[in-house]
Amino acid sequence: MVETAFNGYLFNDFAVRAIEEHNLSRPLFMYLAWQNPHMPQEVPAMYLNPAIGDCKRRTIEAMIYMMDEGQANVTAAIDTTDLSSSTEAELVVTNERGRWTSQTITCHA
Repeated sequence: MVETAFNGYLFNDFAVRAIEEHNLSRPLFMYLAWQNPHMPQEVPAMYLNPAIGDCKRRTIEAMIYMMDEGQANVTAAIDTTDLSSSTEAELVVTNERGRWTSQTITCHA
């Protein structure tokens, strides 16, 4: 488990743990709403790509990459448990079109 306050890590860790500890004799419904990329536009430095010159674009792409990594971790947890062989198991990923303005992004390193 990553020791940090970034909610992307917290959501990911909770979901993976819930999947791994799930009792297969009971149904599982999980609504997982990652908040990246939303306010505040912050992301761990390890996700920032220094090759992207525009800091606002670099921040947006890093937040999306972090979310994609979380989705991959959840998918891997499903695949490595017996939940993946359940006929009731489905993974649905959607997105939303919320308000987004580049003026709200504060550029960091």
